[in-house]
Amino acid sequence: MMQVAQMAEMLGVTRDGPEAGALAQVKNQSDLRAAYDALVKAVRERGFDRVVEDVACTWFNRFTCLWYMEVNGYLPRGIPGLSGLERVPNCTGHQRHLLIHQCKLLSEMLPYLFEDRLGFEGLLMPDRLLGEGSVVRDMMDSIDRREFLENVQITGWLYQYFISPEKDRVYAALRRNKKTKKDDIAAATQLFTPDWIVKYMVENSLGRLWLEAHTDDGLKSEWRYYLEEAGQSDEVACRLKEAAAERKGLSPEEIKVLDPAMGSGHILAYAFDALYSIYLSAGYMEESIPALILENNLYGLDIDDRAAGLACFALMMKGRSKDSGLFDKKVRPRLYWIRESGGLAIEDVISLVMPGRKGEDVHGCIRDLMLLLEAFRDAGELGSVIKLPDMDLERLRKWWEGFGESIGTDTKAFTVHGRIKDLINQALVMQGKYNVVVTNPPYMGIRGMNESLAGYLNTHYKVSKHDLFTVFMDLARRMTMPGGYLALINQHSWMFLSSYQK
Repeated sequence: MMQVAQMAEMLGVTRDGPEAGALAQVKNQSDLRAAYDALVKAVRERGFDRVVEDVACTWFNRFTCLWYMEVNGYLPRGIPGLSGLERVPNCTGHQRHLLIHQCKLLSEMLPYLFEDRLGFEGLLMPDRLLGEGSVVRDMMDSIDRREFLENVQITGWLYQYFISPEKDRVYAALRRNKKTKKDDIAAATQLFTPDWIVKYMVENSLGRLWLEAHTDDGLKSEWRYYLEEAGQSDEVACRLKEAAAERKGLSPEEIKVLDPAMGSGHILAYAFDALYSIYLSAGYMEESIPALILENNLYGLDIDDRAAGLACFALMMKGRSKDSGLFDKKVRPRLYWIRESGGLAIEDVISLVMPGRKGEDVHGCIRDLMLLLEAFRDAGELGSVIKLPDMDLERLRKWWEGFGESIGTDTKAFTVHGRIKDLINQALVMQGKYNVVVTNPPYMGIRGMNESLAGYLNTHYKVSKHDLFTVFMDLARRMTMPGGYLALINQHSWMFLSSYQK
């Protein structure tokens, strides 16, 4: 963070704003001017320290993921990785330019992690990447390479380590009865789930679902934390038997698993392992399984874009470990960080889509588009708890894809189209129903929430509003199919306090 701050100050951007006449040579270069202007705008809107932390974390995550790919031999040909930078002289910033180029190449197959998300990451990437005492050198030398072998969760552990000072700052403010700000929520609610708890939850939800549908399956012995059904009353036992009978013959491709607070993807990564075993037991070809899992089975949502990028990375690395040709298949995980619609006015969108668009669906789609934009106005602090209005999202998706075919070279229309497409995709996941919902929910009492979040929960989650973890119990139950399984790790207070009685 100190090095990123120094890079910003070298560009004349400080806590006091941009210096007058700073770096005219940057502002006069069209390829750098847009990035410089985006940086200045972000500092004015979010503050210098917030921007520095965001950029530093972006590069920190990229460094750990690049090193993971290099150690495991997953980097495509032509991308030398971090150790390859040692052979490049850095006297004129060659290492820096090469790494930015590497990220640009990787953004085509791993866009959620390496894409130019902020618009100015490249300007603020530190120099002297491999020098003594640098973050990259420290990571490469101080952590045993074996810790990175087939252990993609290490990227999530390192991310939680990175944000731990921010979490401590937010908790300290909560203890002083200060309300959380919008940018505080992700750090305050980001908790990495211990491995055995992940396995316990997944094996007794996804695993149980499969074993009830295929009682002769031999997978039970592989699942260390799987528990046999506890003794139940005759009435409950009968209902459970009926639910199991309804799932007889269930195909692996039919199973839908959701984590609505996925963080860096620890739970989904283990769900991938369990599903891979399920597909194998059902007789599928090994090389076909990873793409099938990513396309059909796993879904995720999170309020934190950086953590969501790591979750997507984790699933892609899980898939790559089983299929060396996965990157060429252009498969994308169905995981989303919940984006806001801020800045997208319906009038501007309509002016782009209406010319040449005819048919009876137009007015209905425009109506749904208006509802969609309004639903995600404050998505940055509401996240998965947003209750969507009644919309025909599948109709809207098809209509919007058809519009995309006629965009041509209009840059503004292309950008708007991409943003709306992201909103539709995340809404489809939020509107869906799942066989299994597994999550480690966020924890935050209503007294620590800001007015916007607390007000929304008071309106839409009257019974469960007192803490985010009970709100997630509520929404997870709503997103689980009848007869499906719901697994959460929770505080025990909801079983004893009168405020949770209903």
